[in-house]
Amino acid sequence: MNIRSMISMAITATKHNVLRSVLTALGIAIAVSSVMMTVAVSSGARLEVERGISNLGTNVLHVYTGSNRVRGRSEGLGSRPSFTEADLLAIRQRVASIEAGSGVLVSSGRLVWGAGNWQTTIEGVHGEFLTVRDWAIGAGRSFDAVEERTGQKVVVLGTTVAENLFAEQDPIGATVRIGAEPFKIIGVLAAKGQASSGRDPDDVVLLPVKTARSHLVMRQKILPGDIGSMILKVRDGVATQDAKTEVEELLRERRNIKGAQDDDFFVRDLAEFLRTRAATQETLGILLSVSSAIALVIGGIGIMNVMLVTVSERTREIGLRIALGARQADIMLQFLCEALTLCAIGCVAGVGLGFLGILAINEIVDWQVGVSAKVTAIAILAAVITGATFGFVPARRAAQLDPMRALLRD
Repeated sequence: MNIRSMISMAITATKHNVLRSVLTALGIAIAVSSVMMTVAVSSGARLEVERGISNLGTNVLHVYTGSNRVRGRSEGLGSRPSFTEADLLAIRQRVASIEAGSGVLVSSGRLVWGAGNWQTTIEGVHGEFLTVRDWAIGAGRSFDAVEERTGQKVVVLGTTVAENLFAEQDPIGATVRIGAEPFKIIGVLAAKGQASSGRDPDDVVLLPVKTARSHLVMRQKILPGDIGSMILKVRDGVATQDAKTEVEELLRERRNIKGAQDDDFFVRDLAEFLRTRAATQETLGILLSVSSAIALVIGGIGIMNVMLVTVSERTREIGLRIALGARQADIMLQFLCEALTLCAIGCVAGVGLGFLGILAINEIVDWQVGVSAKVTAIAILAAVITGATFGFVPARRAAQLDPMRALLRD
């Protein structure tokens, strides 16, 4: 018997009990679609987190002052003595692994232009801030060394701020008010897109750190020379952990922290966070793979059960075919072909369900979830192997039937 005849017989057998065939194929369909969706969601989440981290920079160190405690009560992050211009200069001069650095004085305020206004985050930074963050200027320019040194009232807007205040108008050269203070807009940052944390990195205003000290954060008791936190860029080819250790040692020295005393600051290494995230996602990927494998096994068990019932129902047919000269291999291949036909129907339906599920997920989440042809092919191959494996037992049982007993069976 040739393959074409076997396929034709398998299709005919499938049509004889449509409901049972559909329910069996549904198990495989759910398994295939679950593999596609879990892999797609996992890959999409990984890419989104990596994109968010790349916006922050994986070779960047964030340095914050610690929390002070008064009568056993924590006063919160940044309550210890602030970093100063001298601290940043010392790091730039004495830590060779640091390429660039900037202080970051963070405040918030409402920008007013014409009849419009926008509440946003305001950051006082040094000129190297854009280098550290790998941010680009989309229009205009950043403030220069003279404007930074003299504390000129100039600002660079994030695209979200520019769009909400100016819509289609060019903001370069316009004057906005922050509180009662006028500031000249000299540039607009290039758009960076939504971060994985949900925060909008384009909703920000940058100005020289000296300007921020003088005009925006005086009420927060900022002392001359204070720069808030620091953000440092590690040179290419240098391990961020090594740079972190050097920065910690220098700051302990400058802040007169001796021996076993606890640091009154901490250095956050985003590369370390990335490694932790990678390990977490690897574990999540294993769990998703296990759940998909379970779904495939369940689908395979469904095929095996149906084929065992089919063999039982068609015992006389099998006995007659053997009596007429059919070989055991022919009987086995026939029932394997029927199992694979059910599996093929399930695969086609599963691919369709998988794509529909991915489209639905894309409508729910903010980031793009996609599936590659490779993933789809792997899901189909896994389903086919599962169907063939679980279809083997019923096919073998059918092939080993005694023809005389099969023909005499009621």
